[in-house]
Amino acid sequence: MKHASNILSILASVDKVCSAGYAMALHISFATPRFLFQTYDREWMAYYSQNGLVMKDPTVRWGFENTGHILWSDLSHLDTDNVLVTARKYGIHHGFTVSTGVQSSRSISSFARGGREFTPGEIAQICEMAEQLHLETADLKDLSAKDRDELKKISIEFTHG
Repeated sequence: MKHASNILSILASVDKVCSAGYAMALHISFATPRFLFQTYDREWMAYYSQNGLVMKDPTVRWGFENTGHILWSDLSHLDTDNVLVTARKYGIHHGFTVSTGVQSSRSISSFARGGREFTPGEIAQICEMAEQLHLETADLKDLSAKDRDELKKISIEFTHG
């Protein structure tokens, strides 16, 4: 399946640069993404989920209100619930968020590493890959039910292992 192999290739490339993981919520509609790929530490994902941090996360808030990208260090004024501060306890120290698409089908992705900030070149490369994934998964109406199921399976495997 062309779509699945393209998506897996892009995700593998992102994974090489994001030592502390990433979360990509593609085509969010009514607060639910069509696809969700997450590779953060499992303990962090459990803590994040159990504490309902998506509703408090400054990266998510910024992503719904803006398009483009922003470093997490530039979001500290929005982190009133210390989501980004708490993430550091799980090895997630540096990151940025990319938001693309229109309000009715927005994709919001965050990318992280532990040791250092991303370089401008790395950010540009990852932003391009995020846009490719957004476009690659945009119009799935033309796909067979089997192909749609395969993409959902990939999404679940990345998120839940």
